[in-house]
This record gives sequence, structure tokens and C-alpha cells, in this order.
Amino acid sequence: MRLEPLNANSSAMRFRSLRWIVLAAIVTGILSPASGQIFAEVGVSDRQWWRKPLRTMRHDYGAHFERFVKSDLQIVARETRELWHCNTELVMGSLGCPPGLAHVTTFDASGFDKLEQLGERDALREYVPIAHANGIRVIAYLNMHWYSYEFAESHPGWEQITYSGESYGRVAPLYGSGTAFCPNSSWRDWAFKLIIEAAKTGVDGIFLDGPSMFPGCCYCETCQRLFREKTGAEIPEKEDWSNPLWKKFVAFREESMVNFLREARNALHRVNPDAIIYINGELWSCPSACSPWQLEPYQDMAGAEAFFSPGPWVHDLYASLIVAKFLSAGCNPSLVFTHHALGRWYHIPLPPAEMKLAIAQTVAGGANPWFALFDSSPSYVRDEAVAGVADIQRFLERNSELLTGEVSQARVALWVSEQTSRYYVSRVRGFYGENSAGREENPVAEAGNGKTAIDWAKRKATCLDRFHAEVKGYSEALSRAHIPFDILWDVHILPDRLGQYDALILPNVACISRSQREAIRRFVELGGTVVADFECGQYDESGEPVTDREWNGFLGLAHISKNLTPPATSYIRVVASESVVTGLQAGQVVASPQFVLMVKPGTGSEVPVVILEPMPLGYQELAPNSKYPAVVTSQQRGGRVVYFPSLQGEFYYSSKISQHSTLIANAAAWTKRTRQQVVIDAPPTLHLEVRKPKGSQNLHIHLVNNTGDMQRPMTEIVPLHNIKITISDMPSNVKVHSLWLNKELPVTRQGSKGVVVLPEIDIYDVVVVSQK
Repeated sequence: MRLEPLNANSSAMRFRSLRWIVLAAIVTGILSPASGQIFAEVGVSDRQWWRKPLRTMRHDYGAHFERFVKSDLQIVARETRELWHCNTELVMGSLGCPPGLAHVTTFDASGFDKLEQLGERDALREYVPIAHANGIRVIAYLNMHWYSYEFAESHPGWEQITYSGESYGRVAPLYGSGTAFCPNSSWRDWAFKLIIEAAKTGVDGIFLDGPSMFPGCCYCETCQRLFREKTGAEIPEKEDWSNPLWKKFVAFREESMVNFLREARNALHRVNPDAIIYINGELWSCPSACSPWQLEPYQDMAGAEAFFSPGPWVHDLYASLIVAKFLSAGCNPSLVFTHHALGRWYHIPLPPAEMKLAIAQTVAGGANPWFALFDSSPSYVRDEAVAGVADIQRFLERNSELLTGEVSQARVALWVSEQTSRYYVSRVRGFYGENSAGREENPVAEAGNGKTAIDWAKRKATCLDRFHAEVKGYSEALSRAHIPFDILWDVHILPDRLGQYDALILPNVACISRSQREAIRRFVELGGTVVADFECGQYDESGEPVTDREWNGFLGLAHISKNLTPPATSYIRVVASESVVTGLQAGQVVASPQFVLMVKPGTGSEVPVVILEPMPLGYQELAPNSKYPAVVTSQQRGGRVVYFPSLQGEFYYSSKISQHSTLIANAAAWTKRTRQQVVIDAPPTLHLEVRKPKGSQNLHIHLVNNTGDMQRPMTEIVPLHNIKITISDMPSNVKVHSLWLNKELPVTRQGSKGVVVLPEIDIYDVVVVSQK
């Protein structure tokens, strides 16, 4: 055996030491012999351990973190592994809950204040070896977004500043009391030093909760100087999407976050090149500039929150699933953060049904589960928290190796566009005002000179909200139709990447570059189907309006107006029988979406659904058909295009009218290419994902049962029975196994197809089709 030289940064030294710790722990009875296998699952000898399935937790202690070190840390680690079935744990390195204590550490760090209640104790250095001996990786949580006013006052120039000259934390106190620092200020040096000190404790990685660029920030002296050096101009006074400088400021904010994370990673790797780092990111809105798209090259994992809070408007049944699919579109492993707490009632865990569903959706969506819970003392609270985690986490632990390295087999892609999220502000007249199903949204404000000025912030927020709803609506409709789908980012809109799909859905992807248009046209020429709606492609990648007659013709249109159809219109009618309206009857009347553009179909296009003439009163006879289409279909060279002049996804998300879900599903399935390989006969609340392990022909059929008890938070998941699964092109020498039920399922042959029946599913199952 070749011996590697040992030094403070040597991976070999750390791994060998860790093996001796495990062996000693087994000999002394701290761990059972089975723990050796448990630790092997973490991948001690694998320098990229985080690319294996992770199950991560965080204990929160509020203002009393000293309770952590006063606990028996052996028991804490053992329970993390054997009770909660986690292989990774976040431990506070700087405090995240008590107001104003983000600058206080839980470990000995040169130049930093440690939590006084800890005395001589060092939480990270004490816990890391114990955790490692129990097969647990430790990530240090560093709060970098919530500081006290007193700490800020002792460090002038660090705070994020609004245009008025006030700090953001004074204008909008964080969590009711506190402020935030600018990642461009000299605070960054303080932050990098804290990361270096944390890395010296032996942790496996760093999680940064912040920083972020808060709305309207930052106008500190450093930001103003950097922006001036970059553009030769001053930062605009206020949000104005007609001003090119404002768009440059938006890009500058995101570049600031990229620069911060890149330098943070460099600082970490100067101490431990093998340690990982990731930040609390956002989804496709990015008001705080923590964009997974931009940050991907500088973090090892991507994470974002999908917290559940009770309330009268809760209807995001698929929240964890959509977050998981969005994050896992990137190259990095991903985590969905679930707070195991009942919204703002932090000391009450989520009902078990809600927690199980969040974990099942996360894993089915291709991400790793991550949960945080308050360490409450009453045993019944703890028992309820464990009930929502133990069974499904145990299942994931038991099948960890099997589920490693899966690749999606989805044939439908949903483009979630960063360009549209960042720059889209609709120019459609009436989009921000009154219409048949809405109310005035205050798009203008008095300018002080007797004229009116556009409230750009309000307009941008409206567009962003509706873009979110578009993504969620299409996602839910596809899930309920049992159509597996992948989410794509802007960088994926390339001919080679699109070639692996049958259909591409553009949920009001308004901002499209020239090269992306060409890639999409090429995709259709080669037989693909495109589903688009509303203002798709009416702007370039920076949000500037374009007149592209060739693109409109590609959508099957002779003309697209910047006007909405008459505001009193409230119905659409099916007028033809074709694939896109399968399941609907000719002559059937359906509720009209709220926002529908006036468009004229092109030569050769079909109009299977039309808008009715305006109906000013609700109680009257149905009006005749208008000349405006509600759906336009066309054959484009080798493929097909379906265009909805409405915000189709947004309307389904907000209304849940089933006929619109049917239209979306039919459009996605109207393809000349290969149909999906796995079809299930089940209620729409059973979600389907199909994957293959890398380099294997085995199929993994993930099923998530979202069937609940008709309320949120759910108190019960309703089991489903006798789920019929049909698999195309199924070889004869295969076996089918239910991982959850741990039993083989008989196969019935129907020509080249195989049919299996899953006798029961509670919350989650993976059906594996493998060679005998």
C-alpha cells in the first residue's frame, strides 16, 4: 500500500483518522458493527460525497444554543442517524434565530465574539469528530444576513443603503428588528475570515444563509463607486424598466452576489480544498439576486426554501416538487429546505402527512431532503416530529445506493426562463388595469406635475407573480396528467439538449434571444412540439420589445396585437375535433382565461377553440363566437406548435378549472415523436417520475401520492390501491419490484408491453424494473 504524505489538509489523513474513529467507536460500544456499513453509505473515501443521496437536518435552539453543547453529543449524533435517518447535519456556526446575534459564533474563532453562555465549549470542534464517527457529515451554518443595529453602528459603511441614504434595515427591519450588510462593502473581508475560521474546525462544508441584495439596494459608497467604474454612470434613482441603466443595475446586483460567493469559496478552499459551500438561494424570481442560474459555478450544491405556512390561500400542493425539479435542472446536486414547523408557530412541527409529502416530492423531483426543527422539550411534540420523518427517511436510507445517479427519462420539457424572470415587463394595454375578472392594480401614480407616472415596481411585481403562476400552473397540469417533465434553464435551450425531448413548453417565455429562437425552430423542424402562450417571444433577452414576423409565423399567427380581447368576454367555445381538444366536446363552452390577446391565425393554422363575443352581463344567453381564437395549432415543417393567446398556465393555477388542465396536457402530448414509456392508470393526484440509473437499462418509476383529506395542512394521506402501470418495449427477462412494499410484482405481457399492478401506495414508492 502506498502511503500518502500527511499534512493538515491531507484528505488521506482525514479519511484514515476517520476510519480509526469508527473502529474505536465500535470496539468501545459507542457504535454497533452495522455502523461501519452506515458510514460507508456516506462515502468516506469519496471526495465528492455530496453527490450521493443526502438527508440533512438542522436542530434549532432559538436563543439558547447552549442547550446543544449541554446535551449528550453522542446521543445527538446517534439520533441524527438512527432516529431521524440523516447522514448530514447543519450545526450553527453563527446564530440564526436570536435577533442581533449573527456576528456571534458557537466555536473558537480568532477575532470573533463567541456566545457567552458557551464558556469554554466549542460546539463545532466538539461535535465534528463525534458526528463523523456516526457517519454524519457536518455543515456549519453561517448567518450572513441578519445583524443588530448596535453591531452595524460599530462598523460604519457595512450596511445596505437605499437611495434615500437610509439603511435597508431601518426602512424595513429584518424580522422586526435588525439590518443587513452589503456584500460589496468591507464587511466581505470580515465574512471571508469567518468562513476561514469555521473551516479550521474540520467541518465538511459551509452553508451561507445570506447575504443577499435586498430590494432597492444597494447605494452604499462602495456600490456607487463600483457601478460608476463599470458603466460610467450613476445608479438610477428608482426602479424604471424603460431605463437601460436600471437593467444594468439589476445585472450589477447579481454580479455582486456572484463575486461574493466566488471569493467565499476561494477563502474556504484555502483551508480545506475538499469542503463544500452553498448558499440559501431563490427560485426564478430572484429579488435578492441569489439566482441559482448565476451562482451555479461557485457553489457545490443548490438549495432553496419550500416552507409551508397555513392560511386561507394555501393551494401549492406541489410546492416541494416544483422547487426540486427547478433546482435539479442544474449541474449541482440540490436540496429543498423544509421547515418542520407549522408556519410561524415554530414550536409545533408540521403534521406528519405534510412532512412526508414534502420529503417524497423532494426526492421524486430529483433533489435531496433537508429539514429544520425546533428542539422542543415535550415528548409528544418530538414524537409528532419524528412521525413525519422516520419511515420515509428510513426508506431512503435503505435504498440510498440504488437511487444514486438517476437520470430523468422525461420526454417533455418546461422552460423556466431567467431572462423573462429578470427583465419581462409587459407592454400589453390593459394588463395592469381593470378587466372582466380582475380589479385595478394601481399601475400609475401621481408624478407631482399634474401628470401620471408609471409605477414600474408595481408592474414588475405583477409580471413576476403571473410568471410564477404560469410555471406552477403548467407543472400542476402535467403532474395531474401523469406526464413526466423536466425543467430547463436558459442555458439549456440548445439544439442538442432539446433533441432529447418530444415537447417543449414555453410558459409565457416572453424574452428569447435570436440563438434560442433558432434552436427552438430547429427542434420543431426535427419533429418536436412547442407549446407557447401569451407574449412568448415578443421581447429580446434583455426585455426590449421586438417585431419578429417570422417568429409570429412560427407560432401560427398572422398578427399578434398588444391589446387584450374585450374585457367583458368570459367564455370560450370548442369548435373542432382534434387532438388538442380530446376529452372536450365540439360546441362545449369553457370558462375564459382572464387575459387573452387579440391575435389573427396564419394561413394553414387551425383554430379548435374560439372566444365568444363580449357578454357585459352574467345572466344572459351565451353570445355567438367571435373572430378571435383561444387556441391556435399549426404544423410547422417536421413538427407542431400549439399557441394559447392567454396566460394559460396562470389561469389554470388560479382557477383549477379542469378543462384548461386537459388542454395543456393534450398540447404536450400532441407530438410526432416517441410517446412516454411508462403510463399509469391512477387518480390525478398520483405523481409520476421515470428515471434510469446512469449506465443502466433498469427503470425506476417514482410515485408520489398527493391524495389528502381536502384541507391544508393535511392530517391524512388517503392510500390508493391497484395502480395499473403499463411499460412499453419491455423485455421478457425482467422482474418488477416495489421498494416500499419490498415485494416482487407479477408482470402481464401485452405484446411488447408489460403491465404490472401496484396493490397499494401510501405516500411514496419506487417501482424498479430490472433484468432477471
